[in-house]
Amino acid sequence: MSAESWFQGLEVATYVAAAASLGMWIFLVRARIAPRKPLVEPVGRPATRWTLAEFFLCFGLWLVCLTAAVMTVQKYWGVPVAEGDAETTISLSPEGLMASAIGMTIVNSLVLICLATHMGLVNRAALEAAGLWPARRDLRLGLIAALAILPPVLLLATLLDKLIPYEHPVYEAIGREPSLGLFLAMALGTALISPVLEEFMFRSLLQGGFQRLARLSEARRTAAEGDSSTPPEAARLQDAEWIGRDEVASWPWWPVVSSSMVFSFMHLGHGAAPASLFVLALGLGYLYRQTGRLWPCIVVHVVLNGFSMLGFGLKMLAGG
Repeated sequence: MSAESWFQGLEVATYVAAAASLGMWIFLVRARIAPRKPLVEPVGRPATRWTLAEFFLCFGLWLVCLTAAVMTVQKYWGVPVAEGDAETTISLSPEGLMASAIGMTIVNSLVLICLATHMGLVNRAALEAAGLWPARRDLRLGLIAALAILPPVLLLATLLDKLIPYEHPVYEAIGREPSLGLFLAMALGTALISPVLEEFMFRSLLQGGFQRLARLSEARRTAAEGDSSTPPEAARLQDAEWIGRDEVASWPWWPVVSSSMVFSFMHLGHGAAPASLFVLALGLGYLYRQTGRLWPCIVVHVVLNGFSMLGFGLKMLAGG
């Protein structure tokens, strides 16, 4: 089969997924939303031990490593290109693009490993407590969530793209120097490594830190309004080992919205993508809020990025 046939098959699969997603939402509205039941039942979990400091540490380390990688690639593989009388830009050679793709994968992996080590996530028990040890149910939940979340997000992205064309440095780089090796290198980083780091950073660290802050703030408010002779609720929650499902169900929604806004803001410059990514982040944030599991969110993110890279690759092979 030709690349054009594969691309047309991918389009058909997209329509089938959209129809299945519509059917799923109709079922959810009738079975869950109408009786005022949550789409995903809240799950009790170990109490969050990290704070927002870990998020800023992760983001700062990522920014420093990324800047060092970019400067190194530009130094050894950069080609100056004149744009005017006194202005030049740096364009990367094909080897530089490959080095850049590999460098991004190394940076993301290094930051993830360093933060996991810093937080003591070095054994199965610690990873399970943080919701980072994968389980079979995570894959199932992630695929179901992908079917529910991604078709509406992609539809919104398609509509917005007609107003503000989508831009992404990965696609632009491959478009300038199309090659199978470069595509595979960037696909590895974009579809596999980046989703893990981004979900760890924005859902686990940022949203998790916000949720911990919300719990402690509510505890202090309750203690201030209660009997001063009782032990401070904030101190009790500070040392709590477990969060019950009833407490999860009563959490405020601002941690989900706030972390989603930061996530979409980080994608400014990619056309209208921040709007659709904000909707995506709301769905992922809700999923993480209800379950405390990170891997279902990673599965959704991997499916989205993998689907996008596959569609882009087939479109290029088809001459689009």
